[in-house]
Amino acid sequence: MQSDDVIWSLVGKTFCSFRVKITTGNFCKNPYNLTGICARRYCPLANSRYATIIEKEGDCFLYLKTIERAHLPNAQWEKVKLSNNYKKALEQIDEKLRFWPHYLKHKAKQRLTKIKQYLIRKKRLQFKLRSKLVPVHNKVERRDRKKEKKALAMAKLDKRIEEELLSRLRSGQYKDIYNFPVAQYEAVLEQDNVSERETMEFEEDYESDDESEEQLEEELYEDVESEAEQVNVQQTRLNDIEDSHMTADNSIFDDDSTIQEEVNEGKDPKDVLKKRWSRKAFKQDRSSRATSKRSRSRSGRREFEYEFEDERLIQKD
Repeated sequence: MQSDDVIWSLVGKTFCSFRVKITTGNFCKNPYNLTGICARRYCPLANSRYATIIEKEGDCFLYLKTIERAHLPNAQWEKVKLSNNYKKALEQIDEKLRFWPHYLKHKAKQRLTKIKQYLIRKKRLQFKLRSKLVPVHNKVERRDRKKEKKALAMAKLDKRIEEELLSRLRSGQYKDIYNFPVAQYEAVLEQDNVSERETMEFEEDYESDDESEEQLEEELYEDVESEAEQVNVQQTRLNDIEDSHMTADNSIFDDDSTIQEEVNEGKDPKDVLKKRWSRKAFKQDRSSRATSKRSRSRSGRREFEYEFEDERLIQKD
């Protein structure tokens, strides 16, 4: 039969592997300890009736220990999953620990609140941007820099040797030697062919560009000539209209001596011209009416008019 007092007399006074002694007090490293303090009330080994809360992967669980399962160490702790909702989890603790000591219930609730706060802070830190520390291997980097320098020097040397051999070959220094390495020889031939193709394509593109530019210049020249012709035609028309107006104005002044005299006296030429044009329009309207009447009349009517005019002339004489 398990006796809590006997266990505490052995564990609490002699030796316990979970105890940690410091200047401020004794602490317990047992994972099932409710508060982390080494005391008779909170020791999970010396209490046959015990309850604690443990967090695993973001979920909280209520662990219960009863004396009925003391003979079964494998099934000694009853595991109850608590809800993620804080209020519902507190209600579950109250329901499961209804007839338990008050201090166990109170400490279990305190432990639950601390775990919930810790999980909230953990989620906030996951969304924040933080600098990541990366280890620096100085020896490896130094070794890689040395290798890069050596490889660069060898590459430059190979290029210089290749350029020197090509220059000698092109200058004709190796006249009757044909035992070149096949791979290098083909690579050089491909480079020459590629350069010739590029030059040919560049020349073709340049010629096509010249032709297109010439066509554009011709089209622009034709457009400019057509526009100049149109402008000249319009200018000639305007000049003709101005000449006709000037001749009409001169004829007005020449025909009517009275209007000329009025202009010479100092009257406004615009008023004089308006009078002249109104008179001319009245005369034209009158002549058009007379011609229409004459065309409607018969031949006998015309003879009568002619006779009437002759009589009027005779009376004047």
